[in-house]
Amino acid sequence: LFASGAPDPDALHVNLGTGAFVQRPVLGAAPAIEGLLRSVVLGERERRTCVVEGTINGAGSALAHHARELGLAGWERALDGWLEAPRALPLFLNGHSGLAAPYWRADFRSRFVGEGPPEAQLAAVAESIAFLARAIVERMDERMPRARRVLVSGGLSRSEALVQRLAIGLAKADPAAGGDHPQARLRGEFGDRRLLDVAEGLFALALEVAADRLAQPMLDQ
Repeated sequence: LFASGAPDPDALHVNLGTGAFVQRPVLGAAPAIEGLLRSVVLGERERRTCVVEGTINGAGSALAHHARELGLAGWERALDGWLEAPRALPLFLNGHSGLAAPYWRADFRSRFVGEGPPEAQLAAVAESIAFLARAIVERMDERMPRARRVLVSGGLSRSEALVQRLAIGLAKADPAAGGDHPQARLRGEFGDRRLLDVAEGLFALALEVAADRLAQPMLDQ
C-alpha cells in the first residue's frame, strides 16, 4: 500500500502471490461491508488511513497444488499460453484453503465443472482468481465510490494473460458496462504508469503492473 507513497483512496490494490489480496485505502473511517475486512494501516495524530480488504486464499498456492496433481511441470512459464489458447475452459470453483472473501466458507470443496485437458484445467484455476477478485470488488462497490485505478503487484502479476483476465473481470464488474467487454483505449503513458480510458463514460481502468505492462479489456474474450 505504501510502496509508492501515501495510499490513494481512488486506487484499488491487487496483490497476486501465494494468496491474493484486494485492498481499497480509505482516508478516515472505513465502511463496514458484509464479507470484507477493515483495518487501520496508519494512525496519525490528526487522521488515520484504513483499508477495506478481501482475501483469496487460493492463488499461487492453488496453481502450484493443482499443477502437481495434474503433472504439469514448468507451469509458471507455460501458463500464459494455456490461458490464451483458443478453447473453452472448464470452470474451477476455488475453495483452496477455504473459500474466503466475500463468502467465508471454510468447508467449501474445490472442484472442476466441465472437462478439459490438464493444461485447460490449470488455466481454469488461474481464471478463478479473477472471478473471485471481481466478486470482492462488486461487494466494495455497494458501499464505496468506484475506484479509478487498479495497481497490480506480486509474483503472479508476471503472467500477462492472468492480468488480462483480471482487467476483463474488473471492467465487467462496472454496472455501466452492462455485462459486456468494454472497448478500451490507451490514454497516455506517464513514466511506468499506463492509463486506460474505458469508452463511453465507463469505469476508467488503470492497471499499473510491476513489470510495466498494459492489460486492456478485449472485445473478443
